[in-house]
Amino acid sequence: MIHKVQKKPKSINGKRMLSKCYYLRYRYGEMLVDKWKSLKVTQKEVADKLADEFRKEWEAEQAGLLPPKTLRDGVKKPLSEHLEDFLTDLKQRQKAGRNDEGLIKYRGRIKRLMKGCGWRTVGNVTADSFILWRNRQTGFAPATLNDYLDAANVFFNALVKMERIPHNPLRSVVKVQERGKEVRKRRALSDAEFARLLAVAPPYRGMVYHLAGRSGLRRQEMGNLRWADVHLTAERPFVAARASTTKNGKEGFVPLMADVREALEKFKPANAQPGELVFQKGIPRADVLRQDLEAAGIAYQDEEGRYVDFHSLRHTWGTFLQVNGVTQREAMELMRHQDERLTSKIYTDTHHLRLFEKVEALPALEKGSHIGSQISGISGKILTKRDINDHENSVSELVESDAVCAVLTPPDTGGKVASPRGFEPRSLE
Repeated sequence: MIHKVQKKPKSINGKRMLSKCYYLRYRYGEMLVDKWKSLKVTQKEVADKLADEFRKEWEAEQAGLLPPKTLRDGVKKPLSEHLEDFLTDLKQRQKAGRNDEGLIKYRGRIKRLMKGCGWRTVGNVTADSFILWRNRQTGFAPATLNDYLDAANVFFNALVKMERIPHNPLRSVVKVQERGKEVRKRRALSDAEFARLLAVAPPYRGMVYHLAGRSGLRRQEMGNLRWADVHLTAERPFVAARASTTKNGKEGFVPLMADVREALEKFKPANAQPGELVFQKGIPRADVLRQDLEAAGIAYQDEEGRYVDFHSLRHTWGTFLQVNGVTQREAMELMRHQDERLTSKIYTDTHHLRLFEKVEALPALEKGSHIGSQISGISGKILTKRDINDHENSVSELVESDAVCAVLTPPDTGGKVASPRGFEPRSLE
């Protein structure tokens, strides 16, 4: 073990000199090399005292009697400083999202929680304070409340990895139930409705709606689409969604239908450059889309409370694929989903499935068949309930005849039997 308080030698302009302040030179436990710690004082007595305190802390940490200094400092440090360090780290690791959307979301969510829950330091953060805040948010949808919890968990889990806090204080908080409580439910447009929308919308907006409703491109992807991403002259025309614009950060490809390709060819300026945006005027706002829907005679919200907004055009694409016989796996690829349940349950509007036509096309039962068939006759023919009743009546009539009685009478009884009931005679008199 090495534990020495001394001034650290250093070289200035080629001359070897000693530092003005004292340092602790130490090598404790299983350390392989000496370490230097600045004590930031010029008096030897004070430096010795600080060095002894440092050694006591180190030994207490090794014995498990004291948390590491990083944790002790982390608990005292303002939560706002932790947040800025976390956001800076996201930026450096290129996890900030498109146009720093991730940074904006985390900063907004965490700051709102800090204010609403009264969090100033990590020591103030408790599961109970979050739950009490959540219970007061009557205007938030369940999905939004869960999004706040997710953001907080990402933040505190990052602090754990940075060894600033011992554990995530919200690790025991359970999410609220989302199923059946969605605030905004979307619906898909039928082919007739979609055609009316394209007919009434001005050419620019009509092209936006047309491409979105027949490719499934999201609003962000549409707004960042460049002519270099639109391959109209390829053997099989397609649109490429760049990784920097997609939701999952992966590049995607969407084949173009013939009518969409023709519409894009007419829409494309003769002098369009590859780096230019396809929709330079931007994507129509919600109020503009609502006006176009009204002009087309399409309800913004139907009698079931379902909405038609811009993202509904992606629902329209997903439903269009299912209605027209595209297989589940193919539709999943065209929608660029990682989970097939999104394709089949969320983005397929069952109101547009041709259920009546499918049932009417089912084959009918063959004539003469009867689902009430229960037993087989002697010949193996399946008998219905009516056949069974007729069979019982005919047997009863036969049993009452002399011919049948003779056959059923044992040879040693002299032909004397009791009156029959059903299929078998009574016991002999």
